[in-house]
Amino acid sequence: MMHSTTVQNKIKPLLKKVFVLLFWLLVWEGVYLIVGHDILVASPLDTFKRAFELLSTSDFWLCIANSLWHILLGFVLAVIFAILLSLITSYSKTADSLIGALMRVIKSAPVASFIVIALLWLKSSIASFIAFLMVVPIIWHSLSVGIKETDKNLLEMAKIYNFSFFKKLKLIYIPSIMPQFSSAASVALGFAFKAGISAEVIGLPKDTLGIKIHDAKIYIETADLFAVTLVIIVLSMAMEKLFMLLMRRLNKKVTGGEA
Repeated sequence: MMHSTTVQNKIKPLLKKVFVLLFWLLVWEGVYLIVGHDILVASPLDTFKRAFELLSTSDFWLCIANSLWHILLGFVLAVIFAILLSLITSYSKTADSLIGALMRVIKSAPVASFIVIALLWLKSSIASFIAFLMVVPIIWHSLSVGIKETDKNLLEMAKIYNFSFFKKLKLIYIPSIMPQFSSAASVALGFAFKAGISAEVIGLPKDTLGIKIHDAKIYIETADLFAVTLVIIVLSMAMEKLFMLLMRRLNKKVTGGEA
């Protein structure tokens, strides 16, 4: 009986995901049939067929590798930089005010403006720079809030028992910050992909997914556009799942808890 209940608990979420996927595929097919023009909307069948065709070529895998490398590089550097900034702003109210104002400007300004400005300095690394720029404010804000909202009673206890900096970090700060950080980083990773690919579409660095989207637009290859977009969505979701798995394992290793 216990085994049967466990199996049902595992199958139900899977069936729910399959239902959601089939529902939106039917909606997509319905839109395709209503529009009735392949130039305007590609069918699900044509999109998946073209995606598999692209994935069978080494040229497309090179584009995936280049885009992934530049976007993930920008994301990782942004996380490291945001951690350093949050440490600085947590110790200085002046730094918090100055950097906070800059972060608000970056969040409010159009991504396209940064892309155009970056084109004056960069070419192949434009996706890394834009991903970096979009991620830093999100991560910095989550870490800053997490540090400020850390339980003051626990910090007082740590002071009484003369905890070292690393002990406070492991037992108090990381457990307090990790849930908020993980959630923010997951959102930031999605922003990194969207902003990074947009930068590639405008900047046109060689052998990237962005230039594939640009070419699909120029040659009115709607199936290619939908197929490349589908691949980007799958890549973004896969990277997000992998990142969350790494966060859970890291948190468990460092604190013995769950993210």
